[in-house]
Parts: sequence; C-alpha cells; structure tokens
Amino acid sequence: MNPYTLRKIAASVSVVIETFGNKADVLPLIKALYLADRQMLNETGCTVTGDTYASMKNGPVLSGTYSLLRGKAALSLQRQWDAAFSTTGDCVTTKGVVDRATLSPKEEEILRGQATRIKRLWNKSPRINLSAWIHKECPEWENPGNSSRKLPVSKIAAQLPSWKGEDTSCLDAEIAYTAKVGALGSLANKPLLLANN
Repeated sequence: MNPYTLRKIAASVSVVIETFGNKADVLPLIKALYLADRQMLNETGCTVTGDTYASMKNGPVLSGTYSLLRGKAALSLQRQWDAAFSTTGDCVTTKGVVDRATLSPKEEEILRGQATRIKRLWNKSPRINLSAWIHKECPEWENPGNSSRKLPVSKIAAQLPSWKGEDTSCLDAEIAYTAKVGALGSLANKPLLLANN
C-alpha cells in the first residue's frame, strides 16, 4: 500500500463511519467498503479504495484496510492511520475530520449507499448473519477455512453484470498502476486529518 491508497482508504472509511452514526463495528465497516468497491468496479472498471482483497472465513475483505484496523500495517502507514482513527475492540471512530479530497462525488455516493444498506442489515432485529449474507451476495468469495486467500480484482469483476463474458485479466495490473500514479500526487503525504479539528 502506498500513501495515496492510504488516503483513499481513510477517506472511504470516514464516509462509512459517518453514515453508520460516527462509529462502526469492523465487520459491517469492511463489508460496506467491499461492496462499494465492487459496485464502483461494476460501474466504472475502477475501485473506490484501490485496496487489494482476500477471502477470509467471514467473507471478502479489503486486505490493507483490515491490516490498518487490526494495527498490523507497515509502521509508517499505521502511524498515520492511528493519528486519524481509533479502534477499541471492534469499534472504529475518527479522531477528527478526515480529508476526503481524494474521493469523487460518485465515490462518496456509492460509499454512503452501501453503508446505508449494510447498516440496515446490521441493525435488523433479529440481527442478520452478515457473514452468511455476504457469502451469498458475492460468489467470488471462496471459503479459505481458518486462513485467507488472495482475491484478485479480475475474479471479482468476472462475477459482475457489466463484466460478464469480458476478459478481466488486465484489471489487476490496471488498478495497481492507477494506485501508483495516484501516489505521485501532491496529496499523498499530507496528514489524514484536516487542520483545526
């Protein structure tokens, strides 16, 4: 993960947390982000976050985001993350106003829509088994047991309506290239929180 991808992830997480009511449990947060990336991929051929993906026992996850939430990312990235977000148990909150300059209005709209969808499912009484639901919703997920398995963007796209029957093999390289180009931008090394919080 590069600093630009960290900014995209941080901005995306802040939108989802805000939509959830200024705090979010890790499981629905990760699922909302994954579904937003999946929707954006279906509609545009790009993802919102630029993250990579893995199949885990509770469903597909954003690998870099999951590492950040669990305090296991590269030290320099984890320090930036920890200055902007707080995780207590499974509850994530922001420590101030996160800079969202890297997000387009379309990306924010998709993030809010998927966060609202997951929030409704998560708050349903009796609570829905979100992991079982996401397994059915996302056929690209394969049960890795108690481990994890890389989930290429090309495999995700192959399950999406706009990519049915299309060659998706180039998507992994294209999305990695887009993240590298984004890392060259002037926003990449600025703090994640806006000043005067």
